[in-house]
Amino acid sequence: MVGESSDRTRSFRASRCAALLLAILLAPGCTGRDSSVPPLTADVPLHLEEHLDAATITGSEASGDLLDPVEWRFDEPQPDWQPVVTMNPNMMPVQVERTDDALRLTLDESNWNPRGNPRGGIAVELPGWSGRNWGSILVRARASNGVDSFAVGFNTRSVAPGTAGASVPYAFTSVSTDVVNDGTVVTYLLQPRQGGWGGSWNRLGLWLAANGPATFEVLSISVIPTEADYADAPAGTRSVSLGLVGRQALYSHAPGRIDYRVVVPPAGRLDVGLGVLREDVPVTFRIAVTPDGWRFPDGTVFVKHFERDGIRLETRVIQLNMKLGFVAATYVWDGNDAVLAHEPRTVGSWTTLSPQDCGMCHNENTGFVLGVNARQLHRGDQLARMEGLDMFAAPLAPSWMEQPRLVGPDGEGSLETRVRSYLDANCAQCHRPGGVRAAFDARFTTPLEKQGLIHGKLLQLREEMPGVERLIVPGKPQQSMLWRRLTATDKRMPPLGIRVHDSRAIGLLSDWITQLR
Repeated sequence: MVGESSDRTRSFRASRCAALLLAILLAPGCTGRDSSVPPLTADVPLHLEEHLDAATITGSEASGDLLDPVEWRFDEPQPDWQPVVTMNPNMMPVQVERTDDALRLTLDESNWNPRGNPRGGIAVELPGWSGRNWGSILVRARASNGVDSFAVGFNTRSVAPGTAGASVPYAFTSVSTDVVNDGTVVTYLLQPRQGGWGGSWNRLGLWLAANGPATFEVLSISVIPTEADYADAPAGTRSVSLGLVGRQALYSHAPGRIDYRVVVPPAGRLDVGLGVLREDVPVTFRIAVTPDGWRFPDGTVFVKHFERDGIRLETRVIQLNMKLGFVAATYVWDGNDAVLAHEPRTVGSWTTLSPQDCGMCHNENTGFVLGVNARQLHRGDQLARMEGLDMFAAPLAPSWMEQPRLVGPDGEGSLETRVRSYLDANCAQCHRPGGVRAAFDARFTTPLEKQGLIHGKLLQLREEMPGVERLIVPGKPQQSMLWRRLTATDKRMPPLGIRVHDSRAIGLLSDWITQLR
């Protein structure tokens, strides 16, 4: 591959029974098996979750081994539930006592935090439950006047007791819910993932907030399996939460398939997120192919390794994220160990990037993914094998197999093809329509005569480069801004992670410009 690589373009086989298919806009050419169902017209936006009657559903049967809800009823002793010790040594644990039907929690002046507001809670130790298995928590309780809200907490906070300002004893909490404090019994529904925690649960608890002395009587606490909301039908829609954002989601059970027939307008594209609830059933990972590039499901992970002389130096990881665009991490290798790097590091002539640097190239204008596309992967029978694995949302048109492919600096191809391949892999993420302020288009798919390279005008002349007034001057590399930016010692291009000149690229570009007339 000339530019970026990935080891996650194969089938994604992580999943769990009831995969959430978050279909946002529109589908590009997915062909349903039932031709009697009229195709949908992809007027953007097309929300597939609103058209389940137009889909052909294959397989998708609910698992027979669903987890059962877990319930603690406090009309009988529950000795495993105990008051939690806060992180502030000046705050006493909440007082608890059993009543006929509940566990009463009493908050008073001894539970005041530094701001003068009572806080406290109870918790139970758990044997390492998987947070992905549990979708919601039901709390039946009645509250007196003075109780404002409460949240569900998970695991033990790692901050040392006595830390200034610290009182909440949990590593993560759900979003707080307001309390009806007139003494009536109310059932509260809390979703743990709203607090950002889907990992292992070693501790589960409640955390109360009050504005004065108050009591909170807990009648029962129930933990509901994630799959419970999806077990009554082979496919459907459900309201789900992504952080603090709620939306309707299309779901089916794995293994299963939902097909749509869609008539795609010129502006149509497919944006799909696939969330998984269980990990013991395979789900097919599919790539949507559009004229502008490939689109991948939300959560797709790309990994890129950098090695020199057989020694691994750096690993970069990018995960697509529906809300944030992507999440990045950079790891620096020391022998067999890799350490997460929060800032750029320099080892000899090698400079690593920080996660924040990744956004300069992996930007929204490129779909956040750079090197994983047809022109990069179209070598040998690679695309045909990917299609044979059913990795694409629709069969690749024959024209895709006939498209030009990128060629490395030392590969077989004309000077022009190799230069334009280099520019596509190293410059096109920024230098394209809608990208940085520049007057040329570095994409390989744009014909040379429309790229604005040869005799291309500069948006700004540079005093430190007198006589350089065009992007490329045929026959004169040293008067060509493109060549000068590759050879510069200051403000060199590409702008990130560069400490040495790319002599192969410089020689290639020089040879090409020299023979231009």
